[in-house]
Amino acid sequence: MKTCKGTTSAALSALLLSTTARAASEPLDAGKAQIIRNAINVEDLVQINDNWIIGSSFSIENKPTGLYLFNIHDRKPQKVDWRQVRVTPDKAVFPDCPGAPNFARLSTHGLDYYRDAGRLYIVNHGGRESVEVFAISAENNARPTLSWQGCVVAPHNAWFDAVAGLSDNQMIISSLWDPTDAQRNPKLNAGKPVGGLYRWSPQEGFQPVKGSESLSGPNGVLATRDGKRVWIAAWAEKALVRIDTNGSAPRVHKTAVDYHPDNLRWSPDGRQIIAGGQATSLDTLFACLEDSAPVCPGINQRLDVLNPATMKTTPLLSATPIPGMNAGTGAILANGEYWLSSFKNNAIAVIPR
Repeated sequence: MKTCKGTTSAALSALLLSTTARAASEPLDAGKAQIIRNAINVEDLVQINDNWIIGSSFSIENKPTGLYLFNIHDRKPQKVDWRQVRVTPDKAVFPDCPGAPNFARLSTHGLDYYRDAGRLYIVNHGGRESVEVFAISAENNARPTLSWQGCVVAPHNAWFDAVAGLSDNQMIISSLWDPTDAQRNPKLNAGKPVGGLYRWSPQEGFQPVKGSESLSGPNGVLATRDGKRVWIAAWAEKALVRIDTNGSAPRVHKTAVDYHPDNLRWSPDGRQIIAGGQATSLDTLFACLEDSAPVCPGINQRLDVLNPATMKTTPLLSATPIPGMNAGTGAILANGEYWLSSFKNNAIAVIPR
């Protein structure tokens, strides 16, 4: 790249980052959406390398669903063959894990890929309520291979939703609600505290994240790798939340939105957060979750770009119907395109930036 005389590298870097930030927040044209079919309930997505994306396959009924691999270039969904997954337990990091799961029963939900640690975290509802942890190998943009390392089994009153891996083998895990609470739906509708946000470590197990006590339906979660800043989608109360834990008392920052925020994902440059969710009522979402039909039509997805420092949002995708795409949860930006996920649909969508 040629630069003008006198242009410093710092100025050029600032210009490039500014251009990237603008591009990431330009509104999307729903009319350009391309549908990827035969991808069941892909609730969450993470990009592994330049060629591959991994997607979960969610079932609230704890039915076996599995895990998808998508080649970014041909976009064809491929189910992970669990017979090819190695089992290499790390008892030092996961001392209380009772052993490998029954892979054929996994029902996968929230994901996190910790690239520097080469580790994939998967929220699971099948066979046991847990976070399953895998070492992942994907050098030179090759097809990823998985090796199961361990698990964290949920407390009896938690229903895990999302996970963020931290340094020192720790995690931040959200629980959308208490499955033993028969009044959870009315409480969520009223925006009352429901669910929880935990920090887990091999030494101390589960500890509540201070400052999260008032959240109603903690859903998607991101964190700095040291865990000193945590961003949460407060699903029921329609808010995007940041908790700063670096100090004697946590500082909580909330931004109200006009939809139920679900998944949170970093932009590729790590400077912005892509927030997605559903633009409908909680009663409609509860009915969708409880319905045995494979698709919940008419639930439109919203996407925003969130500035993680200022907590200001910029609209990215309005609640516009996309034929073939329903019940959206969020999106990732990969190879210049937004890949939209869903909790109750037989397809996902890709929209060019």
